[in-house]
Amino acid sequence: MHILLQCPGTKRVANDLIATLSKLLERSHQRTWNSLILYQQTSIIFADPPTTLTKQFHHTWLHATLHHILTYIAALETHMYNMPRTM
Repeated sequence: MHILLQCPGTKRVANDLIATLSKLLERSHQRTWNSLILYQQTSIIFADPPTTLTKQFHHTWLHATLHHILTYIAALETHMYNMPRTM
């Protein structure tokens, strides 16, 4: 959870995804991103729909978020491999 959402070294990589997820939460009349606890935010980043989203909209949520989530994971991986190593 730290690397995905809290780490200062990777936080900027998540900004685009968080902005997208925030808009989708708002459009689907869900709680705001900032009102979610860290566990809920992490769950959404792992492609789980918000817990308050009715089951009939789960497929739509996944379709709307999956591309953005996969793009984020690829960017995070690239960023992590290019970080300077300290020892």
